[in-house]
Amino acid sequence: MKNIASFLSIMTISLWSFVAYGQLQIDQSMNAQQLVPNVLISGGVTVSNITFLGAAGSTGSPMIARFFNGNTTNLGLTEGIVMCTGPVTGIPAGVGTFLSQDMGAAGDATLSSIGGNTSYDAAVLEFDFIPLDNTVSFRYVFGSEEYPEYVGTGYNDAFGFFITGTNPGGGNYTNFNMALVPSTTTPVTINNVNSGSYSTYFVDNQTLGGTTIVFDGFTTVLTAQANVVPCQQYHIKIAISDIGDGIYDSGVFLEANSFGTDAVSMAVHYTNPALGLSAIEGCSQALVAFTTGSAVTSPLTINYTITGTATNGTDFASIPASITIPTGSDSVSFLINPNMDGLTEGTETVILTVNLGCGTQDITINLTDNTPVTVSTSSDMVMCAGDPPVTFTSSSSGGVPTHTYQWSNGSGNSSISVAPPTSLTYYVTVTDGCGATAIDNANVIVNPVPTSDFTVISPICVNDPSGATFVGNAQGPGANFQWNFGTAINVVGSGQGPYTFTYNTAGTFPIILHVTSGAGCESVTDTMWIQVLPLGTPACCLMPTPDAGPVQNLCGLTTFMNAVPPDNPSYTGTWSVVTAPPGGIATFGDLHAYNSGVAVTVSGSYEFMWHEQNGACDSSDNVTFNFVAQPTAYAGNDIEVCGLTTTLTGVQSTTGSTLSWTGTGTFGSANAASTSITVATHGQYQYILTETNSGCLSRDTAIVTFLVTPNTSAGTNFNSCGYTAQLDADDTYPGFWTSSIANVIYTPDMTDPNASVRIPNYTQASFPVTFTWHASNGPCSGTASVIVTFLRPPHAEAGAPQSICGTFATLNADTLGAGITNAQWIANPAGPVINTGGSLVPANATLDISTLGTGIYNRSRAEYYMYWYVQNTQGCISYDSVLVTFYQIPDAYAGDNDSVCGKNYDLLGQYSLDNATGTWTVLQKPFITSAADFQPATYPDGEVTVSDYGIYQFIWRESNAGNTQCLDRDTLQIHFLDVPHPDAGLDFAVCGKYAELNATATTGNGYWTGPTNSWFNATNWNQNPQDTLYCPTCYTDAHVVYYYPSQ
Repeated sequence: MKNIASFLSIMTISLWSFVAYGQLQIDQSMNAQQLVPNVLISGGVTVSNITFLGAAGSTGSPMIARFFNGNTTNLGLTEGIVMCTGPVTGIPAGVGTFLSQDMGAAGDATLSSIGGNTSYDAAVLEFDFIPLDNTVSFRYVFGSEEYPEYVGTGYNDAFGFFITGTNPGGGNYTNFNMALVPSTTTPVTINNVNSGSYSTYFVDNQTLGGTTIVFDGFTTVLTAQANVVPCQQYHIKIAISDIGDGIYDSGVFLEANSFGTDAVSMAVHYTNPALGLSAIEGCSQALVAFTTGSAVTSPLTINYTITGTATNGTDFASIPASITIPTGSDSVSFLINPNMDGLTEGTETVILTVNLGCGTQDITINLTDNTPVTVSTSSDMVMCAGDPPVTFTSSSSGGVPTHTYQWSNGSGNSSISVAPPTSLTYYVTVTDGCGATAIDNANVIVNPVPTSDFTVISPICVNDPSGATFVGNAQGPGANFQWNFGTAINVVGSGQGPYTFTYNTAGTFPIILHVTSGAGCESVTDTMWIQVLPLGTPACCLMPTPDAGPVQNLCGLTTFMNAVPPDNPSYTGTWSVVTAPPGGIATFGDLHAYNSGVAVTVSGSYEFMWHEQNGACDSSDNVTFNFVAQPTAYAGNDIEVCGLTTTLTGVQSTTGSTLSWTGTGTFGSANAASTSITVATHGQYQYILTETNSGCLSRDTAIVTFLVTPNTSAGTNFNSCGYTAQLDADDTYPGFWTSSIANVIYTPDMTDPNASVRIPNYTQASFPVTFTWHASNGPCSGTASVIVTFLRPPHAEAGAPQSICGTFATLNADTLGAGITNAQWIANPAGPVINTGGSLVPANATLDISTLGTGIYNRSRAEYYMYWYVQNTQGCISYDSVLVTFYQIPDAYAGDNDSVCGKNYDLLGQYSLDNATGTWTVLQKPFITSAADFQPATYPDGEVTVSDYGIYQFIWRESNAGNTQCLDRDTLQIHFLDVPHPDAGLDFAVCGKYAELNATATTGNGYWTGPTNSWFNATNWNQNPQDTLYCPTCYTDAHVVYYYPSQ
């Protein structure tokens, strides 16, 4: 049971727009009038008159809100509306939290009657709706903090979905409760649905240890539904309240887009609901879905109108005015994708209106402005190496909240403090709520710090000159040198110096230098001391007290001296050798350095003196070093060996030293410089030789690679027809081929285990050659051989190329002396009919292309390469090819026989081939002297001119231009006719209506024409019309009387 003390934690909940605990998220940005049409309604209904009663808050009631991200919880619903008897912001929490707050809201009488006690803190959502189909339904979950302690008591928080309107079964609904246990008439309450009653529909969240929903228990996802009359108005009241007291809160979750009917419904979802219920330019899209109660059996087209303040195709990607649900589907959808146009337009709307039979349904999609996210950082900074960190700040704008920051150094804040050792660029990436990013950078310029090292002359005597010389690094021009010479006098010098100066009193005096570089970076202040000796002392000096350091026992012949530094830096020290073993010579790296390096030539005991001098004052101290010869172990060279045994050949470097071998394997003698070693398996091994001399030791390593001696294979013996063969050796190791004969060609080369080979010509029927593959693994080698028996192939001779007029050819292969047992012809391209006559060696097969049509010809010829494949008794195959070219035989056409007036005629012949040539000749002419001139004589449609009238016969001969032996001809007969020259006589006048006409005819055919057709025979003409006989056919006579009816 929950502790009532947890109640106090609820009081601290802030009413932010978005509050998230665990994974469920609460959005309080919308009121009830927005939640119902934009979240709850799925389609198939229209709603109006939306009201909500509950406790008041600063942004609406704290007892109703939108929830989403439910798919990450055990609620069973992803998104929807939640109503609570306490603050909805307390719902996203684990069962260990206690949601119990008296909101001071009124109760509800209907819920009091269901709960059986007084109602408190009622949250009541009501609205009217018109269904478009005969069943209305929606899905919900009810949960409560009354579980499990108050099951069966008077503290039985209640809720209900009360519908009022026409009951299609008869009468009316009056506050009929749709929240019923499935397949019963029992209302869903704490007492009715719990772990002991209808437990199938109950989730014991407390026992499960739920971490995302605060309620100790809640129902599974249930469906509320009622039968309705389409197009009638109904009223629904969705209510929940505490019963018995105002604490131990309960809630009801209504699934998004679930309230509707099975009619075509229209609903909108958003691709990024966490950013609110709107489509955001370049970020969140609106998915408009049309759904039916079941799959359609034929395509269903849905028309809708598009209105609102947004412009289709401008403010968002163009959408059509209709959409079709395909056969077998129950839904279809499209996206409204706002264009990111950079304009400040405010929130625009897209309103889709669908006529659903008894009314219309509207959905409104809000389009929200968006601008590219930008980021800017504070100015670049300059610092000196080692300075305290500098701080960069960044600020972002545009995009969609919330912005996150990511610096290149890993920081996730809007500002960073950094102190890099060298100049560096820092990048900041800002990401908005849509995932859009912007990048800016800031530079830190790190200037190096100068050094203030300098040297001085010390010690000096009073009034003697001393000097200071700068030896540091000023880090570039423009540096400022701050010298402090204290009590020194006669200071001469400027800037970095050098300087000279003196002191008029004895003592030890500091000289101080501080350097500021041109970039403003400051050095560490350096101080040097000058000892000024009083006058009157020996050489103005003090007696040094040298200490040469402790005795040392050493491995090797080199070390460093370890004297104590002089009492005063101005003292001069010097090393020397006092005693040394025979042949021993010591060499110092710096005779005057108290920690000088030293090298000796032989081992033994050496005594060294450290002598310090201060002007005329000096002193010394001795120290003994015992040098033991440092052995230098040598294990021999790294080697590769064949097999599993070899000899290690180390060298002893120092007489009297001891040796020891270590490593994998069996040693012949592990303490000898040279020893055998045997290993169990091939591979690379490391062997260490350790040489020890009086406690001084040295190690060296030799790497031995034990290699496998190749056991290779060249393959099995085989036969190969001709002069080539394909070798196939084991390619585990590299190698090369040799052969039993000379002048073998290897392709690609003799080192390829799969090389192909070509041997010189041979005359035998078979010719064996041995090929040997020499494989090598480092220095290890192995060989294998293969015998290739080359079989002489048969001779193939396909015959000479052929040029054929027509479509039939006879092939002529040569088989004499070829040793052929069987053969065949193959055409390329395929298609011709090859007739072998049943012969196994069809050397004279025939070739027929007559059935292949004209499409095979190119420029009136068709080429076929005929391949002659032959095989001998040894099974070897050879081939040869011959080109057979078929030329089309033309079908000459000279034109139809004709006649013409005159001596010129336009010929009407035609080529029958696309690659043809031709010529005209005269076959017959009217006179032996007659002639015909063709212009040109090679064109079928040219012109011919003859010398005489009469009948001519011409021959048009057409040839295939590729093979002029392939030809055809056609004959043309033309009758050239003389052109008549009629003479009707001179013009004259007559008295009366009759005139005698007398024409002069040049040919036997002619006739008269005139205004009338009254002709009379002139043979009985005597100027008396009564004596003249009418002659209807006399108009063809040259001498005729013509009658004109008027004068």
